Amino acid sequence: MKDIYSSTFTPEQTVELQSMFQRCGFSGAEWVDIPAWLLFSVTVPALSPGPLLANQKQSAGSAQGADFYLRRIQAINLTTVGGYPQVFVQIKLPTGRYLQGGNLGGSFSAGSNAGVFTPGPLGLVKPEVLCPVGTNFTIDLLNVTDLYSGVATDEVVTLVFEGVYRYRLETSCGPN
Repeated sequence: MKDIYSSTFTPEQTVELQSMFQRCGFSGAEWVDIPAWLLFSVTVPALSPGPLLANQKQSAGSAQGADFYLRRIQAINLTTVGGYPQVFVQIKLPTGRYLQGGNLGGSFSAGSNAGVFTPGPLGLVKPEVLCPVGTNFTIDLLNVTDLYSGVATDEVVTLVFEGVYRYRLETSCGPN
């Protein structure tokens, strides 16, 4: 049901990048940021098993041990009818804070959540959010197609978590 794609480097590529930075005079750098996009796509059913699709996970952090720094969240195909979103989205960041509102639609959480914030223009998240290796984004989706259009239909939602993988460089190694 869920399709996840992330851009990562193999351990060998990471070592090669680190060696290149050291040979090129960047040996004093503490880290290098490599752009990454985490793609989350899911079909939110209108009926059985129900319009609420809760606790969907999107992994953060690379297999090589780099932390992910979130800088932007974009909804690719979140449809609206009369200005109202067809699927409400609530995203819990690895920090425990919730992202809601903004260009991603509304929140359906009845209670107030500590640390709620709204992304800026174009989905920008400032300051960037550290997502350590082994953590996840938790995504709750609520299909409300029957409320605004009168017809309950399944909806495909695609979110892109944009940011960088931050690879720590070992400054103790000499050039090759």
